[in-house]
Amino acid sequence: MMELKFFTFLLLIPFSISAQAQFYITEEDITFSTTSNENGEAPSTAVSSTECILKCKTTDSSTTAYFVEEVSKCFCLVNETQDIFSNDITINGTLYKPEPKMTSCGQVKDRSRFSTNPETGFYTLDKDNVPTDVFCDFTNQGKPSCKHLKEFCPTCASGFYTFEIENELNKVYCEMDVDGGGWLMFGNLEIIPDATSLDSANDAVQNPSSISELQNVQSGSFYLAPTELQKLYKSSGYSEMRIMCYKKWHMRTLDVVLTGLKFVDWMVSGFKKTGLCGDVRFLPMDDSFTSVQACSGLKFGGIHLIYEPNRYHVVLGYHGTKWSCDDSKGNAGYTTAGKWELYVR
Repeated sequence: MMELKFFTFLLLIPFSISAQAQFYITEEDITFSTTSNENGEAPSTAVSSTECILKCKTTDSSTTAYFVEEVSKCFCLVNETQDIFSNDITINGTLYKPEPKMTSCGQVKDRSRFSTNPETGFYTLDKDNVPTDVFCDFTNQGKPSCKHLKEFCPTCASGFYTFEIENELNKVYCEMDVDGGGWLMFGNLEIIPDATSLDSANDAVQNPSSISELQNVQSGSFYLAPTELQKLYKSSGYSEMRIMCYKKWHMRTLDVVLTGLKFVDWMVSGFKKTGLCGDVRFLPMDDSFTSVQACSGLKFGGIHLIYEPNRYHVVLGYHGTKWSCDDSKGNAGYTTAGKWELYVR
């Protein structure tokens, strides 16, 4: 009699927050005819099904384990039709066949047969045929973010992490220190003096990238398309933007967080907003002129991320030549050279 069961084998890696879960389908009372030909699959000794699975998993994660408890034998099979070598004429045991590789957090949830609520954490999933540690968030309506990752793992360092955005696995850079951390970087641009339309950073703004390309954000010439950024605000619960920029000519750093309902409405609708009292917050590293202006006169929208009309602007590559960071093109000594980093949370 053949009975189908599901067996979950969980390998915990010491000193790591990563858990690799491998799911197996078990088929009991499977009888194999044996061969005396030593070219057949030879057994090893195993005292338990777990030991047998471990041995076969070490050989190849796609290998089927066949455990014969009565004689403590373990066979690692590439397929179920191959010959096995044994002195016994027939043997009766249990097959442990690995299920197809998981490619989404949804599959992790579906296969958590012993718990209706799988734990938020890191799971090894298959991304483009490569085993990848993925942060699966089962607490925030299945919408992970760098902020949720920071809450789950307060000691996680800034760096690249993989989680689902728009139901696709994406590798993103999470900044985990500034203002409590949990920032997803979506723009990283470095402009040389007298930038032209041929510069790579200019090209990044004129031909912005998609969410699936966020893994390239540290190239120094990356900018997420505004339509893609809107997706994050509309579907993934983001509500803040951090703008950090610096120019050597004036030696000032602007480091500001835009937040609040007015800001989110701008991100979703695109309409320009005036008067940012309560919607703008300057961080400790900021020493900009913008920060000392009356918040009632500050604006965002149009070609500007934030600006004081006719005085201090943050503009990215307007017409390929206008690059502003707490300055204006008419300022004495103005140059395009600078660095911009953009984040959402």
